[in-house]
Amino acid sequence: MIITVLAFLFVFAVIVLAHEFGHFISAKKFGVRVDEFAFGFPPKIWSKKKGETRYAINAIPLGGYVKLLGEDGSKDKNPRNLNNKPAWQKTIIFASGVAMNFLLAWVLLSGFYAFGGQAVIDGAWDHKEVINNQKVKIVEVDEESPAAKSGVKSGDFIVKINDKSVYQTGAVFSEVQSSSKNNSEIPFVIESSGDLKEINLKTYKTKIDVNGEQVEIERIGVTMEVDGKIRTVWYQAPFVAFKEMFRIVEMSVTGLFDFLKTLFTTFKISNEVGGPIAIAQVTGAAAKMGFAALIQTIIILSIVLGVFNILPFPALDGGHILFVGIEKVTGKEVPPQIKNIVNLIGFGLLLLLIISVTFKDVARLNVF
Repeated sequence: MIITVLAFLFVFAVIVLAHEFGHFISAKKFGVRVDEFAFGFPPKIWSKKKGETRYAINAIPLGGYVKLLGEDGSKDKNPRNLNNKPAWQKTIIFASGVAMNFLLAWVLLSGFYAFGGQAVIDGAWDHKEVINNQKVKIVEVDEESPAAKSGVKSGDFIVKINDKSVYQTGAVFSEVQSSSKNNSEIPFVIESSGDLKEINLKTYKTKIDVNGEQVEIERIGVTMEVDGKIRTVWYQAPFVAFKEMFRIVEMSVTGLFDFLKTLFTTFKISNEVGGPIAIAQVTGAAAKMGFAALIQTIIILSIVLGVFNILPFPALDGGHILFVGIEKVTGKEVPPQIKNIVNLIGFGLLLLLIISVTFKDVARLNVF
């Protein structure tokens, strides 16, 4: 439990601070006064004023904010007021948080590919420049199990299932669960002492404990771990990282579109969507797997946060940019009262969504 909490706070702090630093540094660059830089939402736990800016740590670690002079719509003759800046500068300031999230993901991905590590991001090896030595190793075989009867032994590697290459234990588990529904033998390719052999295995049912609930699964009778790693030549790492980042962006956009489509057509939240509790569980599991897995979790969440924040929805960075665009096109300023009301409604809807997803997490994950 402690590892999960600490991992969640670490991951969220890195992502949120990077995002808010983007707003902070671009506002400073264009001469906008930054009144506050905060991690989390009030009530305050700690704060200190340095120069013109107050730095704060708040009690609710689900985000952060940078408070700029004039962001509330107030206008004066102060040249450091956000509202006195040209549209292009305001757009850059609002977009800088998302840009910093993407930059963070790219830098971490570059380091991951350069130094090498075990990939938990599915498909991270699917680039021609990647040297993939990652395999699924069998560390134990249950006696009298289908695997044991077929000659599978400790130290063998699972190379393919249903003619699909597998590089993660999760991929093996998923493929076995989906294939067993046909109630037929599953074709495996096993590497044993350097030789490849094809075998067909039947599964058997057993129950495991998942968050206090007994869940029935299909097994072939082996315990597995991931062996080896993926990497690139160091000078190719930034280019591979760039391609991988945009692959994840594309998946995030598709997933977000599917989520919104389901939400607005059925008024239901997909079971595949997780909130803060689910994210905490994922980060906790990643922390137990090792530092490389935790870094990859930061990469994914940073990209997802960036994609979500650029949406043209009130209270999000994309919503602020939308107002700037409307004012530029119409040549008229949107009244501050209208902006504040729209942003307040948008924030309320986002808060309601977070609460709804959190309750869904509680029900699905048996948190209590």
